[in-house]
Amino acid sequence: MTAPMITIHVDADPREAKQRMWEKRVRHMPIVDGDGRVLGMLTMRRLLEEEADVLRSEATSLENYAAYDGATG
Repeated sequence: MTAPMITIHVDADPREAKQRMWEKRVRHMPIVDGDGRVLGMLTMRRLLEEEADVLRSEATSLENYAAYDGATG
């Protein structure tokens, strides 16, 4: 791990976490509460998987919209 330890607050936005991880070039970041206690571990892989899921859902919605011919066909 890097020193000092790079952490993210439990209430932080995922985009902020991804940006911080990208800038610091880390793949894992502890999630901490207000007292600095570690609650879990965030991974770059998980953030990217979540982003890919959102993009897949948006692509499906756009494909459905483009294929919709209207009520009259």
